[in-house]
Amino acid sequence: MAAAESPLETLQREITCSICLSYFKEPVSIDCGHNFCQSCITQCWGRADEENTSCPQCRRWSRKRSFRPNRELGNVVEVAKRLRLEASSSASTSSSFAAAAASSSASSQAGQRLCQKHQEPLKLFCEKDEMPVCVICRESRAHKAHPMLPIEEAAQDYKKQISTHVKALKERREKLKESKEDLECRSQADQDDVHIEKQKVEAEFNKIHEFLEKIERFLIIMLKKYDKEIVQKRDGAAKKLSEEIDSLDALITEVEDKCQQPASEFLQDIRSILSRCKDGQLPRLVEVSSSPTELEKKLGHFSLKNTVIKEALEKCRETMLSELAKARSIETAAKKASITLDPKTAHPLLVVSEDKKSVKRGEMVQPLPNNPERFEATLILLG
Repeated sequence: MAAAESPLETLQREITCSICLSYFKEPVSIDCGHNFCQSCITQCWGRADEENTSCPQCRRWSRKRSFRPNRELGNVVEVAKRLRLEASSSASTSSSFAAAAASSSASSQAGQRLCQKHQEPLKLFCEKDEMPVCVICRESRAHKAHPMLPIEEAAQDYKKQISTHVKALKERREKLKESKEDLECRSQADQDDVHIEKQKVEAEFNKIHEFLEKIERFLIIMLKKYDKEIVQKRDGAAKKLSEEIDSLDALITEVEDKCQQPASEFLQDIRSILSRCKDGQLPRLVEVSSSPTELEKKLGHFSLKNTVIKEALEKCRETMLSELAKARSIETAAKKASITLDPKTAHPLLVVSEDKKSVKRGEMVQPLPNNPERFEATLILLG
């Protein structure tokens, strides 16, 4: 609340001309009762039209330009001037009426802008042109027929208008903030849903990876076992063959040496040598069967298992690609089609958007009416 005007300020205002904003010089009164400096009102009326002259302060119309001297007001001005001089000469009373009046007058002059055309204070506001004007502008042809307001009153009116607009802007700002917060919340919720779905995908594929790795380890172990059996069988057969080769090497050497002896010595024990060289006396060769061995049968069964696994994985791959293509087709069709979802049929875990165009899975079961058309067993709804 503004402070009450002091008596000194009231006196200062009453002895100040509203045109020149200085103390009255030869004050005169016009028909409406307002006072002005004689030179100020003469100059003001001299620039205006000859007819329909108005008061620069209240704008009351007058068909003739007449004024009368106001000697009483002139005396008051003189007394005020003397008080001002006395106050300025006394250091102890430097904040008295004269200092206050001078300060108020200087503030008034400094605080008001001047008309660029007439160099007069802009004390009025033209409502039609929406611009500040001086009292001389008001009397000119450009503004004479326009509605005027004191500049302070106009400022208050426009401040009220701006205040209303600012209030609306603040309300709009709050709504935008709420929309932004809602957007961020929904975006965070969507990101959480994406994270949950990502975890589900990773978990499912981890299970598949573990299952396939388990099968892989089992098959590798079997192959290593078969490889070990092959090595053992090979080493055993090779050992026997080496023994037979060594035996034959010894017999061949012995017979060749025998053939180098003189005839009389060579023919001794000839029957024994011939007997040892006969097929029946030779070491038995290791037999290599042409029929499938037990290991070969095992490898055949393993190859069959491997083929079955390969076909199963290929079928799984084709099925997954087919299902993903179907899901993509459904998503594309949903984007193209304008579907309105029916919340009455939605499972209690499904959250339908306000525009009934999208749905997502909620965190908990919603307390919804038990409609007969509502799906309870599966997470679906109708559109």
